[in-house]
Amino acid sequence: RNPLIWILHLAYLFIPLGFMLDALSGFAMASPYLATHAFAAGAIGSMTIGMMARVSLGHTARPLKLAKITIIAFALMVAAGVIRTFLPMIPELYTMAIHLSGGLWILAWVLFLVPYTPILLKPRTDGQFG
Repeated sequence: RNPLIWILHLAYLFIPLGFMLDALSGFAMASPYLATHAFAAGAIGSMTIGMMARVSLGHTARPLKLAKITIIAFALMVAAGVIRTFLPMIPELYTMAIHLSGGLWILAWVLFLVPYTPILLKPRTDGQFG
């Protein structure tokens, strides 16, 4: 129910997925690059945007309530990780997968910046230093 939590759960889900893909690559059943992208685009990308959202609100003394645009950014980041991890399994879709996942990644960060740029540039709401 809480997007600040589900983004972290989805990010963590990419970690065992990455290990599974790495194990499959040891048996020549998957490319080792798929595991790398599960860890990087999926786990690290989703974890980073989720933690930045939470920490930016908490450390500026704002309520932990997300704008709808941030939830969309979370979904786009997860989609970018899924696409970058799985679509390259189909060789004909490799180039499209890279462009699509990269575009979603960029769009997720741009959407994240819309509400968070003013938050991070303004003083804390409680008047304290920091």
